[in-house]
Amino acid sequence: MSTSNAIDCALEHLHEGRPILILDETGHEGGSLVVAASTAETPTTAFLVRQTTGFLTVALPETVCDRLWLPPMWGNDPVAPSTFAVAVDLAEGIGTGISAADRAATARRLADPTALPADFTRPGHVLPVRVADALRSCERGLDIPGAALELADAATARPAAVLAAVPSLWHPADLAGEEELVLFAGQHDIRVVALGDVDRWHRGSAPSGSLATCTTGNT
Repeated sequence: MSTSNAIDCALEHLHEGRPILILDETGHEGGSLVVAASTAETPTTAFLVRQTTGFLTVALPETVCDRLWLPPMWGNDPVAPSTFAVAVDLAEGIGTGISAADRAATARRLADPTALPADFTRPGHVLPVRVADALRSCERGLDIPGAALELADAATARPAAVLAAVPSLWHPADLAGEEELVLFAGQHDIRVVALGDVDRWHRGSAPSGSLATCTTGNT
């Protein structure tokens, strides 16, 4: 399967509310499981919590973060492509905020274009990631949060994506590397797409074919 088809396949899975895995084939960022935030439901969010570090973030355009009063956390690098914002919970209709159901509800509301600053309490259990406008305008190469955001936007017309990193079973103190991530994806029937190919797709260029995997991680 070609990588252009792989990205189409990844978009289809995101549209259906299924997770994909974005893999940085250079090894700099590792890889993350990604779900379109607007489609985040309790079972999928619970899967992310069980199979990852359990630390869930939601990539959002920095303009959306500004509209929702989600400023950068103190101490973040102001020139970084993406930076953590103040953590939030949904203000109404949830419990403590930490459950998979609560975090799914918070993620869906963050993706809702009608959301208001008052819809969220601060601090909370879901950490927004502010994706810089320079990434979205192709001025800079995408990092994993930026790639997740662009894929979720293309798949659902809602620029918001839930991300979670996968820990290594082979080396418990580390995050999983490429070989382990591809095996993990194959075991769980998760589609894999390379960060570099997403970046080239985002810039309107043909993907390179560096990681042509969208059936499972072991094709």
